Amino acid sequence: MERLGFVCLLNPSVRSPIITAVYNPPHPDYDFKRFYEALKTRGYVIYPAK
Repeated sequence: MERLGFVCLLNPSVRSPIITAVYNPPHPDYDFKRFYEALKTRGYVIYPAK
């Protein structure tokens, strides 16, 4: 995710390879719904933080 420009919420020493948390990128063109749908079509599911 970091290679894609996302900033991870947790320190690498406590991250999970299965579930992780990242901040939404501050880029003005970033659209969570569009990103979600693109990943979903590839078999991945992501959830927004609550």
